[in-house]
Amino acid sequence: MLQDPKIWGFIPARLESKRLPNKPLLPIGDAPLIWQTYLAAQNTGLLSSVMVVSDSEEICDALWSRRGQALIMKGNFQSGTERVAAAAALFKKRGELCDEDLVLNIQGDEPFLDEAALSSVIALLKQGASIATLSTPISEQDLLNPSAVKVVCDRHQNALYFSRAPIPGQLHIGIYGFRLQTLLQLAHCPKGPLALRENLEQLSWLYAGYKIAVAEVNGSYMSVNTPEDLQLAQIRWDQMHERHPS
Repeated sequence: MLQDPKIWGFIPARLESKRLPNKPLLPIGDAPLIWQTYLAAQNTGLLSSVMVVSDSEEICDALWSRRGQALIMKGNFQSGTERVAAAAALFKKRGELCDEDLVLNIQGDEPFLDEAALSSVIALLKQGASIATLSTPISEQDLLNPSAVKVVCDRHQNALYFSRAPIPGQLHIGIYGFRLQTLLQLAHCPKGPLALRENLEQLSWLYAGYKIAVAEVNGSYMSVNTPEDLQLAQIRWDQMHERHPS
């Protein structure tokens, strides 16, 4: 009898960020942003393994000091997907990850992700998608925000285009799911002209002919890309964790 595939959650993280330096180590609540994202992924209970993958010992120390899992993965990676692919290839070589397993690439600045988000990506992969991601209805504020990526889909809920411009569509949520062989192929996918223009790696995948299945979820998701985002995330965190007097 075939066993269900393992579901690996990798969180790529690096310190270099033009818009928000040292972003993964900035505090949300009582811990670094990268730790809160790690906990959010782990607390869904959907993942066989959750691991931060980084070239920074500082970031890994933030996980190790709290008994979290982290892997130092150095190399000339051009994207988080390339870093995740390298980690997946390493675990496959060790015999811990097999071809039937599913791999999730979770952005390190998503402290509010939840079970509904991850389960929607996993469901698309189990239904046969090679690449899966998420969208949610967009606010007017995010529509005009170049840090907020938008996605437009066809009638089958496959992505047609992603953009930072205010195009009609939905807000893209930075979580990807992959079948292992597709992920390893994408690590060698050359950057297409639209990906270079928009600075969005997923446009290279579309340009190369891959399909990206998109699940729509309803929730209050936000990524942290700017100092303003960090302030809003802290306010939201405080509201969610406010202790009411008994």
